[in-house]
Amino acid sequence: MRRENPWHVRLPDSEHEQWFKNLVDLHELTNHWVRDLRVDRPAHFLTRGLSQDVLDHLWILDTLSGAKLTQFLEETQPEELLLQLEKTIWAVQSWTLNHILKEDVRSSTSPLKNLLEQTSWKAGRLSGENRWSRVKNFGQLDLAAVFFALQDSPLSGYPRSKGTLIRRATAEMVELELRHCPHQLALPEIRDNRDLLCQLHSQWCRGFVYTLNQRVSVEHSIGSPHCSQRWCFG
Repeated sequence: MRRENPWHVRLPDSEHEQWFKNLVDLHELTNHWVRDLRVDRPAHFLTRGLSQDVLDHLWILDTLSGAKLTQFLEETQPEELLLQLEKTIWAVQSWTLNHILKEDVRSSTSPLKNLLEQTSWKAGRLSGENRWSRVKNFGQLDLAAVFFALQDSPLSGYPRSKGTLIRRATAEMVELELRHCPHQLALPEIRDNRDLLCQLHSQWCRGFVYTLNQRVSVEHSIGSPHCSQRWCFG
């Protein structure tokens, strides 16, 4: 009988599983763009402009939804695989965004950026519902609870960094410094798209937060050295 993991391979712990879960949701944002905008993404186009180590891991993305981390390990250590998967997901997300912007073959007359923002918002809302709908007072959480919920999301930077730093907080308002937005990642594959990726991720965040409390508004600012957000009750 074949073992799912060789005896010498360290099995993933809860931290690895959470990291994997967040990466799956990050890739699902890309899938939302492709589905909602009805983008044709021929597989052979993906060989253009992506590094070989990213190309070597594209096959994982085809079976990512509903999969378990242990399915992909074989003789690879969990952290090594997750680091490469993270790079692959970011690279494909940036590549897909480039492809959407360049092709833009749609019958809709709505500005493309607006459609991307709406799709990102819906993806964030769906993620919030899937993760937190069973929580008591779902939809009416206070700012502190909403903030801690965001720590369990693709934007959290988990487990290698904290995605946000609280600069100021009251019962009605919180100001955050973003530590894991696209501008903070040293990935050459996303360099040209950092501003737009950051804006679309902020829309994802708005959808996520809206699910937890519809009264909370999110203002997003691109800045240096860090982008920021301001949440407040409307």
